[in-house]
Amino acid sequence: MRIVRNMAAASLMIVVCASGAAGQDRSKVGITMGYPASVGIIWHLGDKVAIRPELSFSGNSSESTTPSANAVASESEGWTLGTGISALFYLHDYDRVRTYFSPHFTYNKIKTTISSTNGVFDASSTGRSSTYGIAGNFGAEGRIADKFSAFGEVGFGYNHSTTSTTSSSVRSDGDAWGTRAGVGVIFYF
Repeated sequence: MRIVRNMAAASLMIVVCASGAAGQDRSKVGITMGYPASVGIIWHLGDKVAIRPELSFSGNSSESTTPSANAVASESEGWTLGTGISALFYLHDYDRVRTYFSPHFTYNKIKTTISSTNGVFDASSTGRSSTYGIAGNFGAEGRIADKFSAFGEVGFGYNHSTTSTTSSSVRSDGDAWGTRAGVGVIFYF
């Protein structure tokens, strides 16, 4: 009987001590929400490295009518699906704020359909576009509470896009570059 009590007491001590030690460690996984609009996950691989995949989605639709003898009605609808991933390399800790450098890669797929009619002729066209981008960012993450952080980052990026439409065989390519910025929050598990 005494052995059972001692085992129960030892088990209870291990559980209490282990839960107290777990509360002192930093959380390794969290959910991110940021602007530009995206939601993702952050996963700390160690003290100095984390990865942050993200996903974004948007849609739009519009209708218009031209009031005239040859009235033209047109409708447009489209969607955008975007993905991205960042690798965060932490540089230095300042109390509850950590600075980092982050290479960032994004890929977006866009589809737009436009239909118009004037009562005699109907026309429809579908445009498809894909964009990929790379950027280098400098950021800071501040821990506001044990399970809640906020971050902000600035950097320089490059995007390449390719667009084609079903109504013509024209394909266009474009490049853009410039500064970028983002902010967000993290809820750690």
